[in-house]
Amino acid sequence: MEVVRRNNEEMAEMVAAHPDRFAGFVAATPVTDPDAVTEEAIRSVRELGAFGVQLDEDAINLPLHEDRYDPLFAAMEELRAGVWLHPFRTNAWIAGTGVRICRYSPYWSIARSRNSMSCSAR
Repeated sequence: MEVVRRNNEEMAEMVAAHPDRFAGFVAATPVTDPDAVTEEAIRSVRELGAFGVQLDEDAINLPLHEDRYDPLFAAMEELRAGVWLHPFRTNAWIAGTGVRICRYSPYWSIARSRNSMSCSAR
């Protein structure tokens, strides 16, 4: 969590130091800790001036369409901040089996779109 907080602070510092180069930034979030996501997202938008947050899709087999993320989406809507979905998968993506996925996996063409739509539909 500390690494994520520091990353967002450094991004804000970089934007402030070079406004001629950067219009702003999108905050990172600790998707490995669903309970901390909302807290860091709100802090980054309110205190650091982030445009919104980036979420890695299903980074730890906790799909973003699950109810546990509802507070995050509600907070971002209230703050009128953006949510960017970043495609992500682990080698254990297939139902948590630990089986490595072939580099020719249909993930990027099929499953990623399904995951994004499931989350966006919420």
